[in-house]
Amino acid sequence: MSEFPSIDGFEFVALLGKGGMASVYSARQLSVDREVAIKWVEPQPGHSQQFLLRLENEARTLAGLQHPHIVELYQFGRTPEGGLYYVMPLLAGGDLRAWQRPVDEARVIKLLLALLDALQQAHAAGIVHRDIKPENILFDRQGRPLLADFGAALLPQHSRLTREGQAIGSTGYMSPEQARAWEVDPRADLYSVGVLAYELLTGEMPFDGPDDLSIALAQWEQPIPRLPKSLRHWQSFIDRALAVDPNKRFADAAIMRQALLRLQRRRRDPFWRIALHPLTPWVGGAVLLLLALVWWWPVPSDSEQIGKLIESGVLMPPPQPNALDLWLAAESGDLGGDERAVLRGNLLDKLADEVESASRHGDLQAFLPLWSRWQQAIGALQAEAEPRVLEVNRGVEKLLEASLSFALDTYDPAGAESALSAIDRWTLAPKHLLDLAAQVRSLPAPGAAMQDPNGPPLIVARAPKPGLPGVAITQHAISPLLWGQFQRSRGRQTSACNGAPQGLQGCIGHGEAKAFAAWLSQESGHPYRLPDRQELAALIGNVASAKAWAWTSSCNEVRHVTPPNVGQRAVGKLRQLFGGKGAQPKVETKCEGHIALSLNGSGASKPIATAGADTVLVLLREMPAPSE
Repeated sequence: MSEFPSIDGFEFVALLGKGGMASVYSARQLSVDREVAIKWVEPQPGHSQQFLLRLENEARTLAGLQHPHIVELYQFGRTPEGGLYYVMPLLAGGDLRAWQRPVDEARVIKLLLALLDALQQAHAAGIVHRDIKPENILFDRQGRPLLADFGAALLPQHSRLTREGQAIGSTGYMSPEQARAWEVDPRADLYSVGVLAYELLTGEMPFDGPDDLSIALAQWEQPIPRLPKSLRHWQSFIDRALAVDPNKRFADAAIMRQALLRLQRRRRDPFWRIALHPLTPWVGGAVLLLLALVWWWPVPSDSEQIGKLIESGVLMPPPQPNALDLWLAAESGDLGGDERAVLRGNLLDKLADEVESASRHGDLQAFLPLWSRWQQAIGALQAEAEPRVLEVNRGVEKLLEASLSFALDTYDPAGAESALSAIDRWTLAPKHLLDLAAQVRSLPAPGAAMQDPNGPPLIVARAPKPGLPGVAITQHAISPLLWGQFQRSRGRQTSACNGAPQGLQGCIGHGEAKAFAAWLSQESGHPYRLPDRQELAALIGNVASAKAWAWTSSCNEVRHVTPPNVGQRAVGKLRQLFGGKGAQPKVETKCEGHIALSLNGSGASKPIATAGADTVLVLLREMPAPSE
């Protein structure tokens, strides 16, 4: 239809929405027969070549954000008219605007944990989203949330889609520094997450007004609103998330995520659930008081009893009584300040000894429960900057760094699961560890999808290991779109190939197949090649089925035998008279065509000498072996 853009390999279905700079369509990707969404930036007279190049560079950066809660970028490119397009999954679950407010706390926590996990990876890559709002949180058919629309993102080296000094974001959700068009960092996204949390929990925005200016002024001038009594346990989280000064907010997504996990654990506590019940203050007051006394009993305030608990190793919950709970209770009682300080130091030392002993053994799985206790304790004691705490953390940092580095060197993300879990539980994990963890999590695993910039969609068939390169295979045979780019690079027009399988490029000769692999290697910066017969036979299950034959690099070897002629036979007979060897036939092995394998699942193979409508191209992409 004339109102749709023209993009090879895609059949447009409908216009889903239109903004100031781009339109979004539903479409079908013919090569793999899947529904997709296409965001098209229509060419405008004011769009310079530099502007479009910047968009392409940003698309390449965002294509590297492979995360289960970030919308995947399948493909991007330009139309013949000069427009730019992005191909993404078509998500059928709608967006967060459809959720009826207020939202159950457990559901809010689950959503925000997923969102912060996605932001943690984006921030580790130097990307600030800058437009966190309900419209940009989409859901797939399984209800999984995905963060979308990085069109306003601030990227590494501060490349961006918009002009400096312009406020980027959505009113009400953007941070105070965004509203004033000041420089921002990842903490601006965390402010937006705090606004989301408040809105979902209460059904109202924390700051409101008749226009953008009123809202921006309210953020700076009005105090952070108080939550209703039933949500008072969220107040400290909201206060920190919505702080005007970024230095008073959560330092990063991982720390904000840990605060949410603490809220989640607190809600699961049986005593807390009773305390939150709406009838408790009126009907069950006496019962609640009795339960509280039983739950926390005994609560001594003298140092002798707390000291005995420390000495005996009963340091933290769940045992009741325990040293930490009693110390916290005594903190506001009649225990002297000096006594509290001494007991606090003794408690920290005892906990530190536990953590250090476990970390020295190097068993990270056994270490995890103690590490969780340690994080909980130093948070409760506000001891993050204590020399003893820093000493313990440095030792753990070396242990985790060694585990993550080994996983990177050996290409074994599964071997670092415990280290990754420990980092997730670390409230103030160092940035270099978070970066290492992001690298480990990005290692492709067998069966995972991947795609190089300017390359076709791939499936990881074998992950690299020391001394053994990895390999990925194209998910389907090469499409006419990619083949057309190759032909145009050689100054040729793509000729019609009548009878080729739908969505695939046929009529490919073996020499052209090798030339295409070399071209794609140069374009993507990664080595692509034809598989040999054994490789393709072993990996063909990863390639989409089609009524086609895929080339391999294996020759069809034919043995030719030429009998000796009359002269050779005569000479041979003379040699035999003197004990020599008679004339022998001449045997030659020649390459006559190459072996091709069927993609229809039959496992059949045959030699092919010349290209036909059903001769297509499947490629391997090599991944270098990690260092020993």
